[in-house]
Amino acid sequence: MTYGTVFRFALAVLLLSSSSAFAADASSAALEMVKKLRLGDNLGTMGSQVATNTQTYRNMVQMVGADRAQALIRAIIPYLTYHVGVTGR
Repeated sequence: MTYGTVFRFALAVLLLSSSSAFAADASSAALEMVKKLRLGDNLGTMGSQVATNTQTYRNMVQMVGADRAQALIRAIIPYLTYHVGVTGR
């Protein structure tokens, strides 16, 4: 996590806690804040970094080779980040 990301998150928390306008609809306000501050822009990159450091990934490399394992990770990360962004899960 970079300094800029931490700073934006801290700023967002301060904005949420100090503004009564956000209290009316917290979910919508939080989503709008995340979009405005672009807090999830690096989610795919972070997901790829995390995925390639797991035992599951190492097992994939042993089973299908490094190139194919990397291709599978590149294929699935956009799907996962889209669904996390859309559904919040």
